[in-house]
Amino acid sequence: MELVYGHNGQKVPLEDLQWFLAKSKVSISLAVTEYSSFFDGLKEGSFLSEEESLELQADKKSVHQIVYDCLCRIEEKPLLLQHFFWHLLQKPLRKQYPDLKPIYKEYKEGKYKKSALVSSDMDKDRMTFTQDKVKICLAVTDLFPFVHGLQDLTFLSEVESLKLQADRRPVSRVIYECLSLIEKKDMKLSIVFEYIFQECYLKLYPGLQEILQEPGEEQVELFVGWKHCSEYMQNVFQVTKTGICQAINELFPFIYGLHDVGLLSRIELLTLQADKRPTKDVLYEALSFIEQKNEIEALCAYVFCEFYIKLFPPLKVILRRLKEAIMLDKNLPSADSITSPGHIKKSKDRRDSPDPEKHKAADNSKPLSQNGPAPKRALHSSPTGTGLPEKMPLVAGPSDIKTVIKIYKCDYGHCRRAFSNLSKFKAHKSKHKGPKEKDPIWQPSIRP
Repeated sequence: MELVYGHNGQKVPLEDLQWFLAKSKVSISLAVTEYSSFFDGLKEGSFLSEEESLELQADKKSVHQIVYDCLCRIEEKPLLLQHFFWHLLQKPLRKQYPDLKPIYKEYKEGKYKKSALVSSDMDKDRMTFTQDKVKICLAVTDLFPFVHGLQDLTFLSEVESLKLQADRRPVSRVIYECLSLIEKKDMKLSIVFEYIFQECYLKLYPGLQEILQEPGEEQVELFVGWKHCSEYMQNVFQVTKTGICQAINELFPFIYGLHDVGLLSRIELLTLQADKRPTKDVLYEALSFIEQKNEIEALCAYVFCEFYIKLFPPLKVILRRLKEAIMLDKNLPSADSITSPGHIKKSKDRRDSPDPEKHKAADNSKPLSQNGPAPKRALHSSPTGTGLPEKMPLVAGPSDIKTVIKIYKCDYGHCRRAFSNLSKFKAHKSKHKGPKEKDPIWQPSIRP
């Protein structure tokens, strides 16, 4: 093992300094905002030849990329590394480029040893990486220097890095592919996290800072128990599915995230990718796959997380309506209370009253157990396309979504009128001629 001098003249393995330069190359290149004086200092210290300096300055890349290429050339001269760090981290340069100070602090504290970033909880790291993969790929807005830094630390091979840089798809798709390649490898992902969430990247990609500051998911407990939910909540979920498809109008990264957390299999993901129908129809099919597996709780907890609510603001309205529906489900009357004689008598008194406005006000003041199920607000109108539910009796307003689900329908002859209020439903039934029929058990008009 070849030893060289580190901070304060201490002898350290050469591979530790090489690893520290690989880890810090991106940070250094982002810290240097002007390369002319930086190159002059490197030429004086014999770290860079005149020919190399001119060749780099003739490049049409950005300042940060030129500095990065310069550091790559120095990296190929391992015997100069101990002197290079002494030159780079001296006070005049730290004053000229303030962002070099965190690198100097790590070097001074001896954190250039590779063992300093070893994790003991690989399973937890892998689960967190899987959950944050979609968030990271949307936060990173440029391939440089993100992919280059991953190659420096050997998270990506040179072939993989070049292939990703040549990919012409949107940046977020390429970054997602990059993270997927890393996830398949047998490595300690805590080191990857350490790299991704380092200070220079938090400044360069503000979205990463938002990931660290995200609050705990408060919606998870809201959906507990939906595996055995009532028929009413099953109907509500059908409307919720439609609303989600309208709010989330992109396949990427939504269905990819569903695959990451295990709600969609690899075969299902590939099937959905190959589907040529409109995006809303494909999303509806994806949610139907998950519904068939009875994973409604996990689906809702994933869809209504803080990240997706910020990314797709209409989800906030849907979540509010869904919370109202869940509260209504907890207060729904039983079938006996709906068909009780007392309830029918009150409905008849109201029907004979000459002042409907007065009774309307009184009706609003009574508890749910007396008035029957309160009007339910739907979330969105149904998207068009093959395989989706038929058009439901929903009316959405332009500014806010205030809709009523009509759960009482008339089955007399060819009459198919539907009502949201039990009293109005019974008043309508009394208008039909013929022998008095026994009141049928109410059925929701929305198909499950």
